[in-house]
Amino acid sequence: ASDSVLRTALDRGKLIVGTGSTNAPWHFENDAGELVGMDITMGRILAKGLFDDPTKVEFVMQDPAQRIPNVTTNKVDITIQFMTMTGQRSQLIHFSRPYYV
Repeated sequence: ASDSVLRTALDRGKLIVGTGSTNAPWHFENDAGELVGMDITMGRILAKGLFDDPTKVEFVMQDPAQRIPNVTTNKVDITIQFMTMTGQRSQLIHFSRPYYV
């Protein structure tokens, strides 16, 4: 399934990332109303790696309870929003290596 999600994103020409907008420094709106933070930067880094363009990313706002359902129903390609890895969650989705501990 992971290869098909990657292929879909590549064919679409942009990465769709689920995230939040209320938890600085991870993801929040700055004074200009722009979405910024570490998670947003990670999404842009991935877009740069996939498309050689950090703007080829669409951020979808989601509540923490929507993180897993949005991935499993293909509403988003990936979630970049802090989440504790648990055995139960690992049975539902794949986790990347932690980028912050």
